Amino acid sequence: MCRTICGSKKRIGISVVEKIVKGVKKLNFLFEIGLEELPSRYVDEAESNLKKIAEKELKEERIAFSEIESFSTPRRVAIIVKDIAEKQADLDKKSVGPSVEIAYKDGALTKAGEGFIKITRSDT
Repeated sequence: MCRTICGSKKRIGISVVEKIVKGVKKLNFLFEIGLEELPSRYVDEAESNLKKIAEKELKEERIAFSEIESFSTPRRVAIIVKDIAEKQADLDKKSVGPSVEIAYKDGALTKAGEGFIKITRSDT
């Protein structure tokens, strides 16, 4: 998939390559940015920045991968994320709130209980 942005020559290409190895699906993700010609002094920096940002964001979003390879030319900056997970890893989070005696009064939710539910975005 490749699309033109704002009618200019800038292009962003995204590709996912699927391999099935011994019954386990392995995905490689290609992210490529096409540019106007970059001065050579910026090419290496752009390549390393793209790799660092992608690695940081994937880890923050709990998306597993084995490695990231980066490539660049004066008109293209790209990364390949190898063995990327199909979905985000589950997150188990424990939130401690007010005691039941404080959260409920006469069977109804108190302001403290409502505040805790609102903050944690959970159901009653």
